[in-house]
Amino acid sequence: MGMLCVIGQNEKVARVYNTRVKPGALEEGDLVKRAFEKIEDHDKLAATWEDSYLIGHKIGHCTFKLATMEGEPVSKTWNSVHLRKYFSAKK
Repeated sequence: MGMLCVIGQNEKVARVYNTRVKPGALEEGDLVKRAFEKIEDHDKLAATWEDSYLIGHKIGHCTFKLATMEGEPVSKTWNSVHLRKYFSAKK
């Protein structure tokens, strides 16, 4: 019984937190890291983000076409849920 109360309280805290957190806006030309696509034999301690990409252009509210760092377009479109803004130390 006590465990159910703790779970309910955690869900309530998460709901309140998530209503206040706003994801960072991604714009064309931003550097992003892309989440790995699901791989069967992906090691537990392996990296979860792929190398850097540029946002080529915005298709929808949260949908983007990516390009490699050399400017070559990537075939798939990506949702912002699977992208993280990346800040490079190199200029």
